[in-house]
Amino acid sequence: MSLVFTRSFFDHIVVSIGAQFPSQDQFIKFSRMELEHLLRVAIKLGLVIILVFVSLVYESYDEALKQQFKEEQLAHFKEEETLLLLHLAKIELKSIQCHENFQRLAEIGTGGGKSEDTGSNEDKQGTVSEVDFDLIHKQTEQLYHMEQELIQEIERLTKITNGYLKQEH
Repeated sequence: MSLVFTRSFFDHIVVSIGAQFPSQDQFIKFSRMELEHLLRVAIKLGLVIILVFVSLVYESYDEALKQQFKEEQLAHFKEEETLLLLHLAKIELKSIQCHENFQRLAEIGTGGGKSEDTGSNEDKQGTVSEVDFDLIHKQTEQLYHMEQELIQEIERLTKITNGYLKQEH
């Protein structure tokens, strides 16, 4: 059995309850109010969506800038590390030269330089008196200054490294 409800049936129920359908003017006024309300809600929702989108883009941009800054710091750190290693190689070379000079002086001083004729032995004795202790002192001072520069450079790079590690966390 199928029931078909007609408008008169609904009118009869509404009248029996004591309610009535809104008039055409009231319905148009109500629909316009609803339409305005829906438009306001849609505009607010659109603004919220735009704000969310802008905030996501800004967050992405901020992360990209931070990453670029970290990469620049890392590149700078690697450059400084390379310069430090070159400086260290120079100091090591100077140290080797000084060691060779001291070793040569030790051989000359102990008579380790053997020669077959006494004439060349006297020449070596002459070179012993000609040893330039001022040069040795100057080279030692240079090594000391280079070592101090190296220590300062290591301290500076350590500060940079610690700053970089703190920024990563």
